[in-house]
Amino acid sequence: MDIKSVLNFLLFGILAIAAALALFTQNWSNLFVIVVAIALSLVPLYIRKTYNFRISSRLRLCILGFLFATLFLGEVNHFYDTYKWWDAVLHFSAGLGLTIFGFVILKEIYSKSELRSNPAMTAFFAFSFTGMMVAVWEIYEYAIDTIGWASGNMQPSNADTMNDLILGLFAALIVCVFGYRYLRYKERNLAAELIEGTRQE
Repeated sequence: MDIKSVLNFLLFGILAIAAALALFTQNWSNLFVIVVAIALSLVPLYIRKTYNFRISSRLRLCILGFLFATLFLGEVNHFYDTYKWWDAVLHFSAGLGLTIFGFVILKEIYSKSELRSNPAMTAFFAFSFTGMMVAVWEIYEYAIDTIGWASGNMQPSNADTMNDLILGLFAALIVCVFGYRYLRYKERNLAAELIEGTRQE
């Protein structure tokens, strides 16, 4: 078992233990958030088994790490209130990760079908995928605030929502530039390593 698999196991184990403690103490708000994190962390495994879609252990670790940081540390352990920069860092990181995932999905579709696209359109669709997912996340935050299941206010203002969207899309733009250069000129960079990692592992 390599270090990435160990970290995946540890993070998932911490979430499972936290869920059990929240259930035992009847902290329903924390339990809901932790269960959401666990459910989302299982999505890559579901995609892999259902669609024979291979996702690298590095990318799975990034996904689980983000969910752990945003839902468990941020919401349950109040990092959003303690560290004012926490929310900005996570939304920027989400933009990076989602865009990489968008490139991975498109490459997998192209490899298993007759569909083809030029590098510019692939980058555009990856950017659009991130934009959609960032918007869905903001809707989730709004819904949680409306229901009152969060320990704090996840969207304190319209400015906060717009800053989150801008950070996510700016990060997506950065990845799209590197992803385009990789697809167009075969330039090796970190984005290329993460995109191709799904096919190498």
